[in-house]
Amino acid sequence: MKYLLIAILTTLSVYANDVDFPEFSQLDADGKVEYFWSQHLSHQLDPIHFQSNLAHLKELSITNQLRVRTILDELGYKNAPLMEVNELSEKNALKIASEWLYLGKMNVSLSAKAKKQVSKASNYIKSLQNFRVKSEDEIYDLVHNSPDLSTYNGDYLVKLFMFCRHDRNYPCRFILKDRHDQLVRNADGTLWSLPSLAQSARGLPYYITNGYTPSGVHTMDSVMPAANRQDAFGKFRRVILNWMPKGRTRELLPNSALNKKWWKEASLARDNDRKYLRIHGTGRTANRARTYFPHVPTSGCISTREGKYDSVVYKDQRKILDALMKAQDLLPSYQNETSIKGVLYVIELDDKKEKVTLKTLEQFGIK
Repeated sequence: MKYLLIAILTTLSVYANDVDFPEFSQLDADGKVEYFWSQHLSHQLDPIHFQSNLAHLKELSITNQLRVRTILDELGYKNAPLMEVNELSEKNALKIASEWLYLGKMNVSLSAKAKKQVSKASNYIKSLQNFRVKSEDEIYDLVHNSPDLSTYNGDYLVKLFMFCRHDRNYPCRFILKDRHDQLVRNADGTLWSLPSLAQSARGLPYYITNGYTPSGVHTMDSVMPAANRQDAFGKFRRVILNWMPKGRTRELLPNSALNKKWWKEASLARDNDRKYLRIHGTGRTANRARTYFPHVPTSGCISTREGKYDSVVYKDQRKILDALMKAQDLLPSYQNETSIKGVLYVIELDDKKEKVTLKTLEQFGIK
């Protein structure tokens, strides 16, 4: 029994590391709740670890208080009182609505005013769920006419585009523009590209913890200090993704995208305090039965292929790191990985049930 418990806790720890959290001891109370909530949504919560930290979860935000009570309710604690809420900030209403839409309930009693606030937030989230197939002109304009990065921040040098299907169970595809705003090409003149995956391993929506990578604009800000946690993230350092500051996404979009909603997914995820998104490889074994094989889904990050399948050795994270450095006119080296700075555009093309390829992009005028 002792060894069985150790094996279970080890497995839980591995899955917890699928999110790039800092060391648990470095997290504040709200950060610890985010950690436990991530485990809860992944059905990997260690009840013993959670219970042993309950006394330290003090002075929490209202939404994290609700998360703790919801977990306690799920664990069968009858002494977890129903929380009463009379009024909410816009941000808390949005976060409650997001998690309520997924869970169907939370351990809370809302006043009439609070219900109205949550209902308004729910309607906003639902308005972003009406997927629209993108036109050839729209995609062409995004790639060729998105503003010069220097007008936003001179530190960001390259543009990485990731084109996905609406169904994230099918692989996406990267293309890249260099610091001179030119499409990166291979030695033979063909367009440089690389497959990727942006699917949630638990099938969760983009607007909550562990959900799939949201469409929109992200910044790439260097890499993690070390290629650690290799069982989850692979042998190479992971690229750090951050949200655009509130009110500034429009500065990096062509005029044709300004009245569209697709890029607002990232804004919603940001406002819901989603954290720790990365571009990384994987140390996990890919499932041959999945439509995305040999890719591996994550807890919200973008993953690249890694490992050996059918005599082919994949090291795509190495390829993306090198391509980003070369696009910045840097020599591809371990030391220069920390200088990676750029902007990532994530956009869903259509709702076809197939992977995105170079031929797909040609249909949208990208070649």
